[in-house]
Amino acid sequence: MRSLSNSSVWVILLMVAVPVMAKAQTEESNTALMAPRFSEDVTKSSDWTFDWHGYVRMPIRFRGSPWDAEPPYLIDDDYYDSGFAYTRVNETEWAELFFQAAIGRTRVVIGLFSSQISDYSRPSVPEQAGIATAFVEHGFEAGSWLDFKLRAGMFWDRFGYLEPYDTYLFGRTHVGGMSVDALFVDWVSLRAGYGIHADFLSDNQGMTPLAWARVGVTQDGFDVGGYAFRTWTTDSNRGFASVIEDGSLRILGGDARVAVPHMGSIYAGLSWIKARSIASMSDSIELLHSTGGISLTRNYLDESGIGNGEILASAFDVQWQPAKTLAWLAGADTGRALDGLDCRFFGMTAWVLSKQQSDDPTINRHDRLYFKWGALLRYQLPTEPIGALFASLRYDRVILDVDHDDLSFRMLTPRLGITPTEGVEVFLSYSKYYYGEKIRLRDKQIKGDLTASHPHDHVFKLQAQASW
Repeated sequence: MRSLSNSSVWVILLMVAVPVMAKAQTEESNTALMAPRFSEDVTKSSDWTFDWHGYVRMPIRFRGSPWDAEPPYLIDDDYYDSGFAYTRVNETEWAELFFQAAIGRTRVVIGLFSSQISDYSRPSVPEQAGIATAFVEHGFEAGSWLDFKLRAGMFWDRFGYLEPYDTYLFGRTHVGGMSVDALFVDWVSLRAGYGIHADFLSDNQGMTPLAWARVGVTQDGFDVGGYAFRTWTTDSNRGFASVIEDGSLRILGGDARVAVPHMGSIYAGLSWIKARSIASMSDSIELLHSTGGISLTRNYLDESGIGNGEILASAFDVQWQPAKTLAWLAGADTGRALDGLDCRFFGMTAWVLSKQQSDDPTINRHDRLYFKWGALLRYQLPTEPIGALFASLRYDRVILDVDHDDLSFRMLTPRLGITPTEGVEVFLSYSKYYYGEKIRLRDKQIKGDLTASHPHDHVFKLQAQASW
């Protein structure tokens, strides 16, 4: 008998298999044909809901008259390069947009960021972050004693935020990883996580893990917390030609936010920062107007070293609404006379111990105490139909070394604007600066002009901003 060829065998098997598979499909109606799924091919509606939130500010800054405008060059307006001198008063443009898809207690969030509005200025790739964060979050509940959220992806966690200076006493994370935010029996809270920031070998920065935890006690009138952070790099043994040294950064501290009856609220915090060879760490954490090891090194420890030293930093923020106090003392009707008036008093300190010692106070970083404080008085008058008019006056005092008053400056900023709806403001402000004799612009701050050294002493600003 002649043997069957390989092709004949396959034909016979296929003829037998097709009817068997068809019969099985008929008998098992719940079995579906599985095929690859691609997002761009999905057309049916789902139970997901979609939303977006964000913040954007759009300032136009100039000195001189509107018909003879010139660019202002200041020392307190660059979020990272200004370091402790940053005040937020004459901040530059910024936009952050968060797009969210949610179903139940699960959500997917994509964040886009830009520190430059390109139709106003020449676009720059480093300033256009594009998709900067992306994470998945899910909430769990275990009876009445535990509620927590689990987050995974690339995300921010913020700790010790001081709004008047737009900075962090403990840190804002810039990592990919996982975090948990838990509340036990409605009053004990835990926020903890672990993540990694990728290396950047062209800048001699190694892969940098970050671990953090905050344990707090939360009630209606107060929130008290203790913090512990550690970030490090151990990339020196990877064999690359770049010069990367092992380093670590530890942050410990605590803070409290308390609601004061008949007044407002008080925030106070203290952090201890210990740095060891942090110049080779990538940007895993941002604090004190500095992101990553090299930025913290240049701003506080030593401009050309490897980043060794310690910083003891503190912050406070007192908010007072006089209408509440007057209503408590003299009755509700009397208190209404001060409705719309808000007062704020805030400040920060940073005591630095560093390897960089010098008799020249402009260079010395060791045993140096930085101190800045400010006060804000704001009055908002409800008017219709255009919205609420407001006027404010802010005073800032920045001392870059308390032992040398000539390394300090003062600033007075009146502001007049309108709030057409909640979260939206349009205003005009003017800032007048008074500088100490040794205050100078940062090196090479004005490109193409190495002789310019003194910052300008006044600036106008027209700004629109929105938060939703």
